[in-house]
Amino acid sequence: MARFGFCSLLLASATLGLTRAQVKSGCKIETLRGCGSDYVVYSNTTRLPEGGDEFNSNCKLYLKQIGCSLKFVDECLENLPKVVTTLALKAAEEDYEAACTAGTERNDQYKASIKCMNHGGAKLHECIGGLYNGLQTAVVSAPREDIIHYSCCSYHRMVECAEAALSGCPEPDSPAVEYITSVMERVFGQVLGLVCGPYSRGSTSCLELPQLPPLPADARRTSSLVELAVEIAASLRKKP
Repeated sequence: MARFGFCSLLLASATLGLTRAQVKSGCKIETLRGCGSDYVVYSNTTRLPEGGDEFNSNCKLYLKQIGCSLKFVDECLENLPKVVTTLALKAAEEDYEAACTAGTERNDQYKASIKCMNHGGAKLHECIGGLYNGLQTAVVSAPREDIIHYSCCSYHRMVECAEAALSGCPEPDSPAVEYITSVMERVFGQVLGLVCGPYSRGSTSCLELPQLPPLPADARRTSSLVELAVEIAASLRKKP
């Protein structure tokens, strides 16, 4: 357990300091945070709009936030962190462009799923919160070589959580489970799937990972998916 020991100052600033070390000179991580990350579904809300002006406004906001984040990634990141975050953001952008366009299969699927998703919205919000907490705990507390393993297992737990959240849907024929898990797979899973190896869903490898100490109350937290992705990707690089 000594490998998990960090002084309180490091625990409070690890995410902030590590990320700054990954961006190019002249770039500020605050610029990325300013882009927003509402596009991670149910990350900061318990309901999504069913349609109309609110839906259209959300679409514009999400695509604007993703475009802003992509610009930061293109201008301020390098090497593996740039590749990983670009893949995730491009996947999210493509998914929202389809879901926000009337007449597309994704748009039809969204409309057929939204009532069921909102029925489980509070639980879905908890699932996404659990993912963020798991990823950030991995970045701060896990040994460098195990950060990706803890991240993979956190993602798998989130998918299981989301499926359970939608299990009580009052519309038995709703495609909500397929829709929400496919969104998560495109944004998170495609990238993690390349590096998770034996740390797959329900695997013994995940079950046998030692429990990490929880983040301290005063630890600096982030709501930026890209910021966390940079941290995780950076852990994959070999030490000099």
